[in-house]
Amino acid sequence: MKKLGLIATIALAFVATSALAQNGQIRSINAFPTMSVADARSTVTITALVVNSKGNPVADGTQVTFSSTLGSFRSELVTTQGGRAQAILVAGGVPGTAIITVRTPGAAPTNYEFEFLSDRALLSSAKEYVEIVAPGYMTFSMDEKIIGAAGLNHGVHIRYRDVEIDADDMQLNIPTYEMRLKKAKIKFGDLDQEFDECYIKLNQRKGYGVTTFIAPTPVGFKGFGNAFQIVNEDKPRYGLVEFNSNGVKPYNKKISSTAFEFTDLSESLSMVSAKKAVVFPRKEVQFQKAEVLIGGVKVMKLPLYSVSLMSGSALVTDQIVNVNDNQLAIDYPYYLSLKPGETSAVRLRTGQRYGRGSTASRGVFLDYEMSWNKGDDMDGGLTVSSIARKDWSIGVRQFYRFDSRSTASAFLEMPAGRNLFGNLNYNRQLDGWNLSFYGNASQALTGSKFQSQSYSMALERDPMKVGKLPIKLFYGITADHKTATTTLGNSAQSGYGVRVRSQLNPTRIDNYSTLNASFAVSQLEGRNVAQGLTLLGSASLSRQLGNAASMVATYDYSQDPFSSQLLGSHRLSLQAFYNSGRTGFTFFGTKSLDLDRYSYYADMNYRVSGLWRLMGSYTFDKYLNDSYLDYNATIAYRLGIRELGLTWSYRTKRFGIQVFGATLN
Repeated sequence: MKKLGLIATIALAFVATSALAQNGQIRSINAFPTMSVADARSTVTITALVVNSKGNPVADGTQVTFSSTLGSFRSELVTTQGGRAQAILVAGGVPGTAIITVRTPGAAPTNYEFEFLSDRALLSSAKEYVEIVAPGYMTFSMDEKIIGAAGLNHGVHIRYRDVEIDADDMQLNIPTYEMRLKKAKIKFGDLDQEFDECYIKLNQRKGYGVTTFIAPTPVGFKGFGNAFQIVNEDKPRYGLVEFNSNGVKPYNKKISSTAFEFTDLSESLSMVSAKKAVVFPRKEVQFQKAEVLIGGVKVMKLPLYSVSLMSGSALVTDQIVNVNDNQLAIDYPYYLSLKPGETSAVRLRTGQRYGRGSTASRGVFLDYEMSWNKGDDMDGGLTVSSIARKDWSIGVRQFYRFDSRSTASAFLEMPAGRNLFGNLNYNRQLDGWNLSFYGNASQALTGSKFQSQSYSMALERDPMKVGKLPIKLFYGITADHKTATTTLGNSAQSGYGVRVRSQLNPTRIDNYSTLNASFAVSQLEGRNVAQGLTLLGSASLSRQLGNAASMVATYDYSQDPFSSQLLGSHRLSLQAFYNSGRTGFTFFGTKSLDLDRYSYYADMNYRVSGLWRLMGSYTFDKYLNDSYLDYNATIAYRLGIRELGLTWSYRTKRFGIQVFGATLN
């Protein structure tokens, strides 16, 4: 009964908070580490910065809810300290992009996307980059996400891992890692070859090309009694070859007629030209001596510049300035250094939109950002945010690879000198086992007494096959320890136990559908540990619905001795996407089957004509007696490379002005 009483108290406290909320809004969400593996044991710290209507951190103790479409939070209801709310997300067994929703009572929800990879080896690929130097000519198309360069006499120089390329002409399709070259010399492994034209898949380190190569060529016959033998000699030949790190060999099969064709970038709406570029395919493109062109007109010239590849806008300048619902939004970075091993910048920002609502920040913020890395072995960063404001903050993060089998990462943040937050992750691959450790601590440096610590360790066996079934089985031991100290007293919890989990190999049901699933069982014993089994299951079905639409449906099951009664055990989620011709539509919905908790988000746009476009969005989020509803409609008119929009919001009951880059559909 004590547990049920505690659950009821928390739920009532959350509902009551909605009536007393100080218009708390989620200004930003960060994850540490920035990517993880869907191994059902890795942990990720999600930190939300919560501010009031004046842009200042909310009072300590403000309730914040967290939820995710993949994985599960150890606690979905947390309170703020120093304006920060931290929740621990435990990876599930299904890889993919998790949609994390964070909300304060009565405020608009904010979504954050986090990627769970299928294999730990893929984590290193997130840090890789392509370096391109072209003193003659280089341009990047924001529309196509393609970068091209040209220079006579092998004037274009490219480097990717151990691949070195010198070429006259080059185009790189960044999302697909596909590079097309003319008059190129390629070196990696045992390959050192000149090509007249070629195609290479950089991340696979193989391709096709037209070149002169040495191959056995028939030159005559040699007789042996009544038999004879063809005599071959190694001679130069010219033709189509395939190549990899071992060298080249003739290729006699057909390849696509467009394999060596370049894309026409002359009609691109938004472009950046530069002398040097460093491409991080999963993140951004960094430029040196950059010129920004919109519709062929030069609008900016900067010594250093960076373009995010995650932006949905076709205009580079929209990442810097736009108008959103009558609010001027600025996010201007001035780069102090920009190179593969080190980046530093001073960033001016204001008017950033909060979540899916129409509210925006009113203050002006100045940040200093610095990041450093050394290939796959080391990566770190320092951020000083809100300089010269009362809500300033300093944070540092560091990742380090000790050897091929062990890694560690740490994060430390101190907001306004009032609180201290820290996280530590360590992972070690043993012979047949994997050892992981996670630690999290926070402490108030001023004001009311507050201190919390949480540590967990897991030792898990490498996967085993289950007969002929497409299933992998894992088992291991786990332990954790938690303490908390406040002005009201102290609490502690220690537990240890066993865990078994199974993972279904991605299974194709048909040509258009793929099924993923996982299930885990754990049992803990110890001090102040809830008794009973903890069951976690997830099944995900993804399906391609023709050329224009796709969907992902997910069922999650969670049976926990404590939190299931508060957060529910069964949940359905659906993500749907449609994009064809003039119409685009996205939908995300999630609903707990045994609790009054659900969220629905939808966005739509329709191109009426070459000049007019209609857009709309719908947001509904509900937990028990607290709910948030907003929807808006926008009509936009194209003025050259810009669109001027008139927006009406249900929440504000007023019209607003939007200015953004013209879309291409």
